[in-house]
Amino acid sequence: YKRYTLLSRVPAFRESATKDSLTETEILDFYTPIIQRLITLMISTSEKPSFIPMLNSKISADNLLLQMSNSMAVLRSDIYYVLVKKTVNESFFERIKVEWMEYRSMELEFFDKAGPTIVQAYQDILKHESSATVITLLEEINKTSNIMLAADAEEWWNNSIKLVENIKDLKSVVVEDILDSVRQKYVDEKNEKNVNLAILLTVIVLVMAIIYFSIKSISDTLSELSTAATRLSLGELGLSISKPTRDVIGNLARAVMTIDTNKQKMAAAAVDIGNGKFDTPLKIRSEKDVIGLAMVDMRTKLLKLSAEQQEKIWMQGSVRTIADSMLGDQDVDNISKHVLQALAKVIGFEVAVFYIAKTPDQLHYVN
Repeated sequence: YKRYTLLSRVPAFRESATKDSLTETEILDFYTPIIQRLITLMISTSEKPSFIPMLNSKISADNLLLQMSNSMAVLRSDIYYVLVKKTVNESFFERIKVEWMEYRSMELEFFDKAGPTIVQAYQDILKHESSATVITLLEEINKTSNIMLAADAEEWWNNSIKLVENIKDLKSVVVEDILDSVRQKYVDEKNEKNVNLAILLTVIVLVMAIIYFSIKSISDTLSELSTAATRLSLGELGLSISKPTRDVIGNLARAVMTIDTNKQKMAAAAVDIGNGKFDTPLKIRSEKDVIGLAMVDMRTKLLKLSAEQQEKIWMQGSVRTIADSMLGDQDVDNISKHVLQALAKVIGFEVAVFYIAKTPDQLHYVN
């Protein structure tokens, strides 16, 4: 950075300035090209587009080639004027040195910032015979502060214009390369945009499809639930609902199916109890299971009622059996025997004895 801004020359100049008394003109001549280079560098840096980082080196090369061609054009004009007029003054050499110093500083910056291909193309330009002649003359003026006024002005003009034109041609190549890169970048960005757009549209279609099928699934499930609830309200059982989903609607569907299953179990238990199967198991789902508790209470009461009814039937049958055994014209012994047999049968005993007291001292039994 210090090399191509000429700042590297400042420490030596300051040391020289402290030892030797320099005029204001000499100091001004020294700092003028430095200030100009800093201003040029600041402008070129601020104008560099930051939205295409890959083109920074090419854009820097283009900008520097423009400055170099302009600087060389000024140099060639000044020298051509002197060669034509065949006269020179001291300010001429100072001006040429400053201008050549600026050109060299821009050249250093060009070597530092431009890509290797562009730098090689510029170095090939410098190898041309006409370019070498121009560079040699400028270096000689810079070192010796002298110029051969007898030199051919037209030859200088032709050689220097070739160098300037070659630099401009190289600049045109760089510009075209930049434009090609920008066009390619545009095509790449456009293709990427199209790909992103296609992906976005695909995602939108997929999302819409998912939403559609989700809504349809929810709607179908709710429709089935509505039908099932209506059938349950009418007392129907054995409902069928499609496989519930794993969401709130699915939980509701499973709850309805559980209600249907429990009601089927209750209905089957009620049928068994109605058929006298009072040992039918009844599962109480919780202490708040009103229907389950009512079924258990009903079974208990029916079981008690059935037992009482059976007892009444048994009593009535037993009385009728005993009464039947007493029918007919029978003596006491036969009646006693028949009644005793009927009583044993009713009670379920194997042996029964009936004692008859004929006298206070004598018992007679009938079996």
